Amino acid sequence: MTVTHDPQGGNRLRQVLQRRAMQRMVQRTVDSELAKLPDHVSRMSERRREVVPVEQGVAVVKQAPSSVEQERGGWVVHLRGEVDASAVNRLELQRRLEELAVVAIDVRGLTYIDATAFPHLQRWAKRTSRAGGRAVIRGDSPYFDQMLGVMGLTSMFRREP
Repeated sequence: MTVTHDPQGGNRLRQVLQRRAMQRMVQRTVDSELAKLPDHVSRMSERRREVVPVEQGVAVVKQAPSSVEQERGGWVVHLRGEVDASAVNRLELQRRLEELAVVAIDVRGLTYIDATAFPHLQRWAKRTSRAGGRAVIRGDSPYFDQMLGVMGLTSMFRREP
């Protein structure tokens, strides 16, 4: 990460002091964020190990994997469980959203989605809008809704239950 700030105005001493203060503030911020990383990694590792025992020696993952299925009006991308960067690649999300007539993204059961998925979803929404349609998000996922809000993308999509 690169943060730059060149103090404007004042004499040279003031500029040097402002620059040093900015460097200390940025260093404290980076250090505090890095300190949170081990806890985040351990929480994510714990979530990935969540399984429901079926029989002795056999276990099934709680959520069905994400998929792309054809419906009457076109294709629907079903995002389930944790969709991390590797899942985005495994689903070939970009290619599918570009090549298939995707009519909706279903987020029921989505517990995590990596930020790498959002540029693909945004481009899909823009293409759909240019073609005279509206990108549809089906189902509820508080995490997905929060991410849309943080990224300022909420208005790009129509919601369906």
